[in-house]
Amino acid sequence: MANIENSLNATVTVEPEPLHPLPHTQYGHFIEHLGMCIKGGIWAEGESEDMFLGGVRRELVEAMKSINPALIRYPGGCFADGYHWQDGIGPRDARPMRKNRAWAKMGRRHGPVEDNRFGTDEFLQLCDAVGAESQITVNVGSGTAEEAAAWVEYCNGPADSGWGKVRAENGRREPYNVKYWYVGNEIFGIHEIGHQKPTIYINTFKEYARAMRKVDPDIKLIACGNILPGRMGKSINRAVLTGAGREMDYLSIHHYAPNLFSLKKILQFDIARRKGSNSPSIYYDIIGSYQMIKDFVERSLRDVRSYSPSEKRVPLCFDEWNLWIYFYGDTIISNYNLRDGLWVATMLNYFHSVAPEMPLTNIAQMVNCIGIINSTHKGTFLTPSALVYKLYTEHAGESFLSGSVEVTAIPHKTELPALDISATRTDGKVALFMVNRHYNAEIVADCSLNGLAVSPEAKRIEMHHPNLVQYNTFDNPKAVQLKESDETLSVAKEGAGSRFQLSLPPHSLTCLKLDVSSL
Repeated sequence: MANIENSLNATVTVEPEPLHPLPHTQYGHFIEHLGMCIKGGIWAEGESEDMFLGGVRRELVEAMKSINPALIRYPGGCFADGYHWQDGIGPRDARPMRKNRAWAKMGRRHGPVEDNRFGTDEFLQLCDAVGAESQITVNVGSGTAEEAAAWVEYCNGPADSGWGKVRAENGRREPYNVKYWYVGNEIFGIHEIGHQKPTIYINTFKEYARAMRKVDPDIKLIACGNILPGRMGKSINRAVLTGAGREMDYLSIHHYAPNLFSLKKILQFDIARRKGSNSPSIYYDIIGSYQMIKDFVERSLRDVRSYSPSEKRVPLCFDEWNLWIYFYGDTIISNYNLRDGLWVATMLNYFHSVAPEMPLTNIAQMVNCIGIINSTHKGTFLTPSALVYKLYTEHAGESFLSGSVEVTAIPHKTELPALDISATRTDGKVALFMVNRHYNAEIVADCSLNGLAVSPEAKRIEMHHPNLVQYNTFDNPKAVQLKESDETLSVAKEGAGSRFQLSLPPHSLTCLKLDVSSL
């Protein structure tokens, strides 16, 4: 455990006028037929007689619902480019068994044989149950444009259309109205089934777009973009944007931290995890890897600003991102601790700042496999990363406010500020999210809200534990919690604004809910 050694001072300034809206679709998720995400995780048919749709644990439905998912992406991921959706509809006992083409090469635990008992209808009805919109990835690697268009018709067509009639026969007369469709997955990578060069994919995307929009012209299409750092990624984004920018609604990017390509780091982090290590160097390496993701997104933002069609700016869809610390094991089932949750909160703070240019983001993944919710026959619990989603979706406002911080940097090569903030507002409510990234220093924040009168009666929601690598587990599922309390602030009027102080424990996330009025 990290002991509090000292106290740091910080100055926080928040401006009253909203900079831009905050779309709820920034709080999206992702599930894939990989490891224990679907089989043994989301779909556990036969485990109990009382299961949602006959295969989903009721407690998992409630856990998913509790973090208010805006969007869930399915069925992949790499799996999508080997998946044929017609295998996963109709009577379950009549559905075929298939090899998991994308992941079986890593072993049966990573790529279990696909029985197709969780398919399109199960996915879309689960989305309805937990209050999420759906995002479907169509098969480019081994599929066709006609197959993708048929899937659109099955999901969105009227009951008297060809595939809409099949859907109705399968028990759903009303269309699902799936809005977001991702055309292929990471199709430029050699790891991907049917991988293509950007010049080929441009024509492929246009073909799919024509066929799918002929069925439903209102769908939103997401094109493959960069998954690589450096110049190679820039050339991909440039080619796709200039070649197919007019036909796309979003450009997808994917990236993971801290470093999937460094065997040395993977082994170092895994050994530390197995030993329960809370060493400062590993803590700051994980926290500091935020900078790598931010730099990647910033490069992608420059690409869309430079290479989008002149008549429109193509927004980004960051539909795969997360900490992926131990490549092999995390792909089956993982767990995330307090430190990792703080990293996720920092990412969401950043996403708020770029919301107009990146309105869709999906953390990968939702359940078990690099998953922020753990669910097996042993039980179901929210990791600290999932608790962050619960906090933000319940308390973030509709608009983003300009905010700044003056504070010392963490002792790491990235020199990130020890305090990270995001300020949001809905009418007379301001939510101030504050991440103390320092390993063992409390931060005393001197907060000024310009142009606003602040009520001294506030609500404080905090995620903290003395052990910065504390996990929730099946045996102790609430070791790390969101703790809510009433806070009475000593508010001073300062010029045309209000000022107060707040103490933030080391390695913690705090949300302060304030009642405000304009001065």
